[in-house]
Amino acid sequence: MSFDSELGALGFELVQERRDGSKRFVRRANAYMSQWFTVNADGSAEFTWELELGAYLKAKGFDISVQDELSLLLFPGGEARGPADLSWLADRMTEADGLLSSVDLASGG
Repeated sequence: MSFDSELGALGFELVQERRDGSKRFVRRANAYMSQWFTVNADGSAEFTWELELGAYLKAKGFDISVQDELSLLLFPGGEARGPADLSWLADRMTEADGLLSSVDLASGG
């Protein structure tokens, strides 16, 4: 099975092939969260994610004090960089899940 096929099995879809040989994949983890994985031509990779926080909170019945809450996005402070390797990617996905699971709006913790 090719690396692209293995990414497909994880739910990632190829969305862009660049002239430099890099490839960008996206995975919809849920209705509000996208995970992005870029495989560079040199064998390195980048992983990041974005959560449509405004849309999520609006769906939960909240109002937000910004003009366009649907454009309110939550994302990590930087992309994770490492090898284009499935186990590395799985570890980054687990870290993202853990980070998001640590948010507790009720207690502020």
